Amino acid sequence: MTIQNEASPTDIAGAADARRRARNPRARRAGVWCSWLLLAVVGCSSAPPPPAASPETVARQRAEIARSLLETGRVLAAQGDALRAEQYLRAALEGGASTREVLPLLISVCIASQRYRAAIADARLFLRDHPGASRLRFVLASLLAGIGDFPGAVDELTRLVSSEPAHELGHYALGVLYRDRLRHAERADQEFRAYLQLAPRGAHAEEARASLLQHVQIVN
Repeated sequence: MTIQNEASPTDIAGAADARRRARNPRARRAGVWCSWLLLAVVGCSSAPPPPAASPETVARQRAEIARSLLETGRVLAAQGDALRAEQYLRAALEGGASTREVLPLLISVCIASQRYRAAIADARLFLRDHPGASRLRFVLASLLAGIGDFPGAVDELTRLVSSEPAHELGHYALGVLYRDRLRHAERADQEFRAYLQLAPRGAHAEEARASLLQHVQIVN
């Protein structure tokens, strides 16, 4: 008589599982796919990281992005979309674009959208690095006067005519501020006289002459 060894429960379960896989091709394919996925994950985890970009490459990419933002801001400003133009221009400035290129345009779009305080802050930022920008300083003085900061406007115009004594409009604007806002007749007289010396037939000459103080000489 031949005695057969009794199969263990583990062997029976394994055989049953093998028979199920044999009857189910989809299960076999899933098992193979999982195996490949596991190999891929293991391979990726062991692969070396990509090399870091050089500082020169990073700087070049940053400059390209800033340039793209600036150009988009220019287009939006030309289309009259001042609010969106301001957003792109500020992003360009934060990205490293030149203040000389960005800030004059940014100030213009802020004025167009009546964001005068933002324009004032940007003008002061630009003048800090470019104090000789006389046209912008005159614009800044006008903005300050527009929001009621008359002493601030006088300070900016005084800086302007001190650095450029021949700036006739600077003298005229100072005369108007002293006459109408600060009620300083003597200083207004000085500025109107300076204006008339520079532009005796200027656009504001008649008003300047009418605003002069009248000096009466007493003859013995």
